[in-house]
Amino acid sequence: MTSPQQARTVIADGKMAVVMGIEASELFNCGLKDGACSEAYVDAQLQKYYDKGVRALFPIHRFDNQFGGTRIENGLINAGNNISTDYYFSTEACDDDTQGQMMTNDLGFMGLEVLLGITGSTNYDETSDQCNTRGLTELGVYLVNRMIDRGMIIEVDHMSQESHEAVLEIAEARGFSGLVSGHSHMHGGANGGVHENSARVARLGGILAPYNWDAHSVAGGIGRYLDVVEQAPFARGYLSPPI
Repeated sequence: MTSPQQARTVIADGKMAVVMGIEASELFNCGLKDGACSEAYVDAQLQKYYDKGVRALFPIHRFDNQFGGTRIENGLINAGNNISTDYYFSTEACDDDTQGQMMTNDLGFMGLEVLLGITGSTNYDETSDQCNTRGLTELGVYLVNRMIDRGMIIEVDHMSQESHEAVLEIAEARGFSGLVSGHSHMHGGANGGVHENSARVARLGGILAPYNWDAHSVAGGIGRYLDVVEQAPFARGYLSPPI
């Protein structure tokens, strides 16, 4: 589907409306080891894929890129970030309301780092949840605004806490509801609760979804999110987790 009107028509006919999107760690080949991406280049790439029918994008995925910082993960993902960017994740203690990632300085590769092309070392505080120090870049701000101009869906999963904050501030300032957390990879709140940033997505009219675990976990996740969605002035919506 390429427009809300087209999607509503298909749904009203009892069919599934499918929206094409892109989920990639180096969107538009704008990884940190690629050549510098310009605003003009971003405009051209957005137009190229918009013309092909793409209406949803993940500005940031598993690794830091030229648009901003990712939600960090330990072990293999941290190694992948090193390969993609030439550095391990840069972290700091999360705030008291945010559930982050416990990081370890032993990545568990038993000396194979050289063969994997991994360099550098880590010095993580292994006693507290960690969050990425990197947020949305100026180019990321530009991308988000141009996506809003086109009415495209912004997938907010996989962003760092700082990146989430920046995207939400832009969306709130512009009254834009097209934010989607399609598989529950925003930061959780303290003690496993729903983070205030997820509630902000709901209040804007965006969509939240739990991850596709077992039936009991999915049911619990739906109920937890609905408690938030019910407080928003919109029709209740639920996005099925990925299969």
